[in-house]
Amino acid sequence: MIQIVLRSTFIWCGFFVLAFLNGALREVVLKKIIAEPWGHHLSALTAILLFGTYLHFVFEKSLIKKTSEAGWIGLYWLVLTVLAETFIVGRMIGKQSYEQIFSNYNIFEGNLWPLVLLFVAVSPLLFLRR
Repeated sequence: MIQIVLRSTFIWCGFFVLAFLNGALREVVLKKIIAEPWGHHLSALTAILLFGTYLHFVFEKSLIKKTSEAGWIGLYWLVLTVLAETFIVGRMIGKQSYEQIFSNYNIFEGNLWPLVLLFVAVSPLLFLRR
């Protein structure tokens, strides 16, 4: 079990790096050519594409033997992602209030960030089945 947690944490670190690269792409390129909120929408979709491509190359089927393990890893990745987004990106780097941070989670206001979180949570199940 410890090996699965360590390996899944290592794989999740790739999400973290890709998320920063995706954010830099949005800030440096997309903001100049696409008006908001479309830049953020496109950025959410590119994040899913980047994460999926990354998992295609690094996800090891042997990492997970059962559907229940995939579910737990997805939940673990979801928690890590929300914590990183809230405390590292939002509070420490962005100096945002919690209200500002959690407004990004409202899909009914047109924010697509919850779709990224959904993908992160279900991706172990998707890649287990491939």
